[in-house]
This record gives sequence, structure tokens and C-alpha cells, in this order.
Amino acid sequence: LLGGLLRQRLRAMEGVHVYHENSCACGIVTFSVEDVDATTTKEKLQNGLQLHHEQDLDSTEHPLCCFHLSIVPATSTPLDSSRTGLRERRLLRASVSYFNTGDEIELFCKALEIVCKK
Repeated sequence: LLGGLLRQRLRAMEGVHVYHENSCACGIVTFSVEDVDATTTKEKLQNGLQLHHEQDLDSTEHPLCCFHLSIVPATSTPLDSSRTGLRERRLLRASVSYFNTGDEIELFCKALEIVCKK
């Protein structure tokens, strides 16, 4: 359920591409952000985007990344990468778990929107 919510929210965001649409029963969500390197996106989300000083989010009570984020190099999924045309592009993989909440997904997506704008 939470993986599906995250996929739905990411699909609605401009500049964000969701991959592996058929894995809707899974809590692993693979995505990319247009014109932003996966490593940069991950670092900004995990380091809090320095949002403590911005008014877009109140991150003093909640971390911006409440679930595991990993980088997926194209070489780890060569068949899929060749099928989707990703070639050497790296993707992000968010792993949602049973202890996560819908509010954490909303907070993550709001932070990702800020990453997309910068």
C-alpha cells in the first residue's frame, strides 16, 4: 500500500520518472529525477537539503528521508537498462517498510519537489 502511494505521488511530480510499474505490490520504488544526478538527489534528501533554514518544510521534527534510499547503477540491471534505454543512467531506489507512514511519504515527496526545482 505505501509503495503504491509513493509511486502515485512520484508519477504526479513534474520531472520525476517511475520505473518498474508492475511491481505495485512491492515496497521498493525505483525512480529518477530529470537533469539531476541520482547521487546528488540522494545526498540532498539524506542531508536534509538544509531545510531547517527554509520555510518550505518544518524538518526539525522529522527527517526528510524516512526510508532507505540507494543508487541503482545501470550495470546492476543490464537487461532492464537495455530495454528501457537507460544505458548508463543511475536510478534511485526507495525502500518503504511496514513502519513507514503516509505522512512520511508526503514529507519525502515535498522534499523531492524542492530538489527538482533546484
